[in-house]
Amino acid sequence: MYNFTVATAHTYVVGEGEWLVHNAKCRTPHGDDRHSQGDRPTQYAFQDQQNPLEVYDDNNTGNTVYVGRGGRTHIFTPDGEHHTSFWTTRQNR
Repeated sequence: MYNFTVATAHTYVVGEGEWLVHNAKCRTPHGDDRHSQGDRPTQYAFQDQQNPLEVYDDNNTGNTVYVGRGGRTHIFTPDGEHHTSFWTTRQNR
């Protein structure tokens, strides 16, 4: 296993099996701000992206919304960057 970062892309294809992978823990500047504030569930963003309970595609922005346990909700850009996190309830999704 190797860990590396591709500077020019967040999502890319590797290996003979042509696996689609992405750089780990990439955040937009807004995502960095939310993570540093500590009052949102940003620490679960990448875990919930890999094992979501619900997934929604935003057709207007191209963003993807991943919902994890307890209403942890995370928005990722089309490039795979974590943009923001917040709490939701089933009623407001």
